[in-house]
Amino acid sequence: MLQIHELRRLLVTLYVKCVIFYAIDSPQLSAWLADETILTALDGIRKNSRFVDLDPVFCAANDEDFDINMGGLGDMRIAHPADEWVFADLDILNRVISPAIRMALKLHQDHFAAIVDLDEPAELFELIKDYSGRLFISHEHDPEWRRAILANTPSLLALRHICDDGQQGDYKIIMLNKRHLDMRVIKLNSECVRAFWAGQQQELIFLRNKNPERGSIQNARQVLRNIINSSADQPIGYPIYVSPLVTSFVETHNQLNSVLGPPLTLNWCGRFCRSLFGRICTNFGPSGGSVSGTVINTSQQLAASTFSTAASSAHQPQAVNLTDSGHQTK
Repeated sequence: MLQIHELRRLLVTLYVKCVIFYAIDSPQLSAWLADETILTALDGIRKNSRFVDLDPVFCAANDEDFDINMGGLGDMRIAHPADEWVFADLDILNRVISPAIRMALKLHQDHFAAIVDLDEPAELFELIKDYSGRLFISHEHDPEWRRAILANTPSLLALRHICDDGQQGDYKIIMLNKRHLDMRVIKLNSECVRAFWAGQQQELIFLRNKNPERGSIQNARQVLRNIINSSADQPIGYPIYVSPLVTSFVETHNQLNSVLGPPLTLNWCGRFCRSLFGRICTNFGPSGGSVSGTVINTSQQLAASTFSTAASSAHQPQAVNLTDSGHQTK
């Protein structure tokens, strides 16, 4: 088995290789190499082939390329004042340093699974490229973690800090993989469910049974008693998720129904819309005017014409009678 120093040395070595990968793979590499700030910081490395970074942070126990004779290490660290050139462009931190640290954590985990030989540059390059496309690595409180879940990312990895009883705690790696699960969907008799819930209500609320076992709810497996009782609302059950109310029996109560009105259903909405449309067609004619006014005007015209006809007919027989009487008088 590897010792603690060997594990740290392996992690630092993988981190350096990941930094090289992301730096070479970045399209801004040419712009970074032409930056004056970066070139000034790299002058010592370019002019001296035996350049050694004398930093007390480096040691032979954790760093694979530590030179015991020179007492230093041939790479750069941000914690050192001489490494502040990386702040010349923040994309170096966001697209090279940060992804390299996260990818090194995943590769360090794969080292124990012996997936590929991490000492071969070609295989390591293909593995990092594959992980970069389908694996998201971050902490669980990062907003990008939630976006990755909503985006159906195939794999997610996080480092979780677990504290026990006020102690420092340990760090654990959380790995989530998207895959298909076989689920069973069953349909239960509604009367059976209400019967079990009513029995639990009587036992816990009316009879005041404080026994947590409450009648061995796990005994009747043939009727799924445990699932049914645990799916009830609190404090009767302890469900993980409760769907909204689908069926309601409120309309069966006469007094409540008279106050609240009829139940709001699709059939009732359809009847109301048809009735409203019929009333609009009755009150308004095709030209937009009032049908009642038209009916009244038509009635008045009919009454006037009837009156004039009646008057004319009344005068005409009178004239005839006068004429007849005149002839008779003559």
